[in-house]
Formats: sequence, structure tokens, C-alpha cells
Amino acid sequence: MSSSKCEHQDGELSKLEPLLTLTPRPPGFVAEVNGIDLRHPLAPEKLAEITSAVDMYPVLVFSGQKIDDPQQLSFGQNFGPLEVSLTGALPGYATHRVDPRV
Repeated sequence: MSSSKCEHQDGELSKLEPLLTLTPRPPGFVAEVNGIDLRHPLAPEKLAEITSAVDMYPVLVFSGQKIDDPQQLSFGQNFGPLEVSLTGALPGYATHRVDPRV
């Protein structure tokens, strides 16, 4: 298991938020991410850690997150403009989700 450290501008580790931990999962390009609550906006340090983690593991799994559609959209927008998925463009899909970009 590897972990990354969240340092603030003053160089001290955050005492309020847990550090992100990455747990590699088979087949080797997947990691489970812990130490983050996706219901809340990301601090710049957390966003940098996640962006760095994607360079090591193209697939990140955020298990146990209890997020709604607006929170998922907010999280996704940290990484660029969102697109409508193929499934989101299907007739009747809007009855299942708030936004077709989810």
C-alpha cells in the first residue's frame, strides 16, 4: 500500500483531513482511493494528489462514497468540461438521473 502526503503552503501536514491512500488492485492499473469525502469540494492539494494518482493508476476506485448527482458533477468538473454520455442521450434516461452528464 502506498500513501501520499497532503502538505499545505506552510509545509505542515494537514491535521484536519486524512491523507489520501492508494491501494493497488489487480490487474495493476487500478487503485482504490481512501482518505477523501467526495461530498465536499476538493482542496487544491487533494485535487493535485488525485491528478498525480491518475498518472500511476489510470483507473481510480472511490469506494463507499455516498454522493448525489450534483456532487458527482462537481467532482467531475475538477478535471475539465463534462460531456453527455451515450447512455445519457437515450430517450427516457432523464427520468433516472438529474443530468445526462452523470
